Amino acid sequence: IQQQFKLQIDLGALYFGESSKAKQEISKISSETSDALGSAIAPTKSLLRLLTLVLRCMESKEPVLLVGETGCGKTTVVQLIAHLRNRALRVVNCHATTETSDLLGGLRPVRGRSVLAQEILVRFRRLCDIVSKSFSGESLTLSAFVSEEENEANLSDDGVARMVKLATVVGDRI
Repeated sequence: IQQQFKLQIDLGALYFGESSKAKQEISKISSETSDALGSAIAPTKSLLRLLTLVLRCMESKEPVLLVGETGCGKTTVVQLIAHLRNRALRVVNCHATTETSDLLGGLRPVRGRSVLAQEILVRFRRLCDIVSKSFSGESLTLSAFVSEEENEANLSDDGVARMVKLATVVGDRI
């Protein structure tokens, strides 16, 4: 770059000088805040360089991928920038075995499904009893909504849908 543009770049002044963007931002944090972040920062050369580069990328709206050894300042730089911009930050430490499901969550099998289905049937029977007693002597039984084999706690989607519909209608009438 220096040859092509015939200019001299002073990296020391760019990254570490008193007028560098990183030094200005760190001094701003130290002077404005009394929290642990401002006093806990040691402005090393690598931290100042990384902060300068990330800030320049942000000014240009360029994406940034921070990769490096443990303890080189990746998280610290992002925490500093979040603090400077008054933004909330959630840190997720990734490693070689981090998977998508660690970040986004995943589906887990439902254990004890038959016990859950039995609990649904018990609660629905109670609902049928309440409805039968509450509304002009109408008699409701579970068999009106589920077949005999579903009555054993093996509910089909249709049987559950009919139960939900009844619960909604009853809820509207109460």
